[in-house]
Amino acid sequence: LPPGLEIISAVGKFHLAAHKHSCFLRYSLNFVKGAGHLDGEILETLSAPFN
Repeated sequence: LPPGLEIISAVGKFHLAAHKHSCFLRYSLNFVKGAGHLDGEILETLSAPFN
C-alpha cells in the first residue's frame, strides 16, 4: 500500500441496522467525510439506463 494511505472502516447502512448502537456511532457512513449516498439497490440503479 502507498505510504500515508488512510483506510477507514465502515459498514453499509442496510447491514448496520443489525448491529448494536455503539457500532452505528463507530462505523456509520453518515460520519465518514466524503462518503456518498446512493438511492436504492445497485440493480435498480443500473436497470434504469438499460430500460
